[in-house]
Amino acid sequence: MAGSRSSTGIPEALTLIDTGPSELAGLLAGNAMFDGFSESEIETLAAYMRAYRAEKDTVVFIEGAHAGFMGIVIEGRLNVFKDSGRGATRAIRLCASTGRSATFIGPP
Repeated sequence: MAGSRSSTGIPEALTLIDTGPSELAGLLAGNAMFDGFSESEIETLAAYMRAYRAEKDTVVFIEGAHAGFMGIVIEGRLNVFKDSGRGATRAIRLCASTGRSATFIGPP
């Protein structure tokens, strides 16, 4: 079912990637969002994060639904769709670079 969530709030379609805090810190350091953060600050953030992989066409967030985590696209692309309220959806934004899957960093 699109949008099915585990008890942690993470979409069931996301796959946990086995990474340690130092590898996650490296991923964060390469993201412009974290420019200006010290190495120590990035390492502290990374200790509270986990990396997930989403296959193509995976629904990660649904408009209006509660999301208990934040996603950061490290690799791949993410399409944002808007529901018209009349049953029609359309793509309104493309984020990140091209690729077959996207990696999201979420809660432990």
